[in-house]
Amino acid sequence: SCVEIYDPVANSWADFGPAYFGGIADGESVLLNNGQILMNPQASSYGIDTFLFNPATGGYTETTPINGLGESSWVKLADDSILTVDSDDSSYGALTAERYVPGTGWVSAGTLPVSIWAALPNGGIVGETGPGFLLPNGNAIFFGGNGKTAIYQTASGTWIQGPDIPGSQVSADAPGAMMPNGKILLCVSSALSDNPNPNSPSDWPSPISFYEY
Repeated sequence: SCVEIYDPVANSWADFGPAYFGGIADGESVLLNNGQILMNPQASSYGIDTFLFNPATGGYTETTPINGLGESSWVKLADDSILTVDSDDSSYGALTAERYVPGTGWVSAGTLPVSIWAALPNGGIVGETGPGFLLPNGNAIFFGGNGKTAIYQTASGTWIQGPDIPGSQVSADAPGAMMPNGKILLCVSSALSDNPNPNSPSDWPSPISFYEY
């Protein structure tokens, strides 16, 4: 993989050369307040490691590893820390959460009251989750690939179970967007199919529905 940065003023791309860690697949990334980018490439020999990319120098700094691979969402909290739910390198995911604290690394962020991972039928690949968002009240919500939701209460550092997605539908690898009014528009589907190919369109069986949280 190569790294490029887009300049919206000049409408051009700047080439920073090959990525330090090789390939990227379903990796997460987020912009920190200091202008650096935290990322987890997943598809490389550095799979569980995370990196800081400095756009000013084009250099990388390897940070502490995260607890397992997985297509989990990252949510940036008001204090510049990054919250995620662990995959634990299993096909079912985990109930534990972590926060990346700038200058410190990854630290424990408590235990969820309910799993938000969808267990894929093919086994060896970790399940899917849906998106995560910072709420207007400062808490964070994660939508589950199994139809469950979990809310992180930032004041206490604890988790509570949120409302289930209606109609027994799920948010497995599904998109969502926060609207200007603070509500979240979520795209959901019926449960994952038994197709062993996780990239198959049949893993998103109809009907597709939209809900507001």
